[in-house]
Amino acid sequence: MDKRIDFIDYTRGVAAILVLASHALEIFIPNWADTFQYFNIGQVGVVAFFMVSGYIIPYSLDRSGSIPKFIWGRISRIYPLYIFIGLVFLMAFISGFYVPVGDPNHGRLKIFFLHLFFVQDLPYGDKGMINFVPGNWTLFIEWIWYGLFVALFYLKSHKKIKSVFVGYNVFLFILICTSYFGGYRLPYGRFCLIGIALTGYLFYTFHNSGISKKNFWKFLLSSFAVLSLALYITFGYFHNDTFSLTCVLLSWTSGILLFMFFESFQITNSSLSSLLSYLGKISYSVYLVHPIVLYSINYYLKDLNPIFTISLSFLLSILVSAITFQLVERPTLKYLRSKF
Repeated sequence: MDKRIDFIDYTRGVAAILVLASHALEIFIPNWADTFQYFNIGQVGVVAFFMVSGYIIPYSLDRSGSIPKFIWGRISRIYPLYIFIGLVFLMAFISGFYVPVGDPNHGRLKIFFLHLFFVQDLPYGDKGMINFVPGNWTLFIEWIWYGLFVALFYLKSHKKIKSVFVGYNVFLFILICTSYFGGYRLPYGRFCLIGIALTGYLFYTFHNSGISKKNFWKFLLSSFAVLSLALYITFGYFHNDTFSLTCVLLSWTSGILLFMFFESFQITNSSLSSLLSYLGKISYSVYLVHPIVLYSINYYLKDLNPIFTISLSFLLSILVSAITFQLVERPTLKYLRSKF
C-alpha cells in the first residue's frame, strides 16, 4: 500500500477513536459538555473524516472511471453495515432495551424511507423523527459530497479546481450575506463540511500534480477564510447553545491539522503503523458500532468508576467493530462489488 493510502488509513483510525472518546466522555463524565466552550475532540474527528472523504472520493472515481461503478461501490460500502446497525437498534427498541431520541409516532414506511436517505434526524414538528442509527447525519452530508463530485465528474469540471473553489466560496459567501442581513441562522456547520471535503480534494489534486504549489496555498487559505467567516456567523454572531465559536474554530482547525500531519510525516514505527492502519480499516465499523456499546455499558454499568467504564468502552467498541468488520462489512462489500 502506498504512502498516500497509508496516511488516509492513519487519519481515519485516529478520527474514529476521537469520536468514540468524545461520546464516551460525554456519557460517563458529569458536566463534560461544559468543555464545549473551549474544545471538542469529536469535532476534530468529524472534520478529519471529511478531509479524508474529500481526498478518497476523487481517488475512487478516477480509479473506477465509471459513475455507475463508483455509486455501486459507495452503496456496497455504506449500506450493509448501516442497515445491520439499524436492525440491532430496532430490535433493542422493540424489546424495550433502547429508548431512542425522537418521536416514534410516524408511519413505518416514512420511518423506513427517511432512514434509507439518512435524513431521520431532521426536525419533524415538535420532535425529530425517531433515529435508529446515531451519527447518521454525517452520512447524509457524505452523500451530498458524493453527488456534488459525481456531477463535477460527469460535467468534466472536476479538474477545473479554480472554478470549483471560486464557485463554492461565492455560494457560501452569498449564504453568509443572506443570513447576516436577513437576521436568521443557517446550519453553516453542515454547509462548511462540504467545504472541508473540497479541501481534502485540493490536497488530492496537489498530490497528483493537478495544481501548482502557489495556487494550492492560495485556494487553501482563501477557502479557510470564507469557512471561518461562515463559522463566525453561525457560532459567534448568532448564539449556539452547545458550542462556542472558540470551540468550533479550534476543533475544526485541529481536524485539518491532524489530516495534514499524517499527510506530511511518514510513520516509521512498524507497530504503530500497523495499529493505525487497522483502526483505519475498521473505522466505519467503529463509527457506527460504538453507540451500541456505549449505550449498553451505560445501561448496565453506569454507576461504576468512569475510568473503568470509559476504558471498557474503548476495548469493547474496538473488539465489536473488529467482529462486525469481519462478519458484516467486509464480506458484504466483497459480495456486492462482485455483482457489478
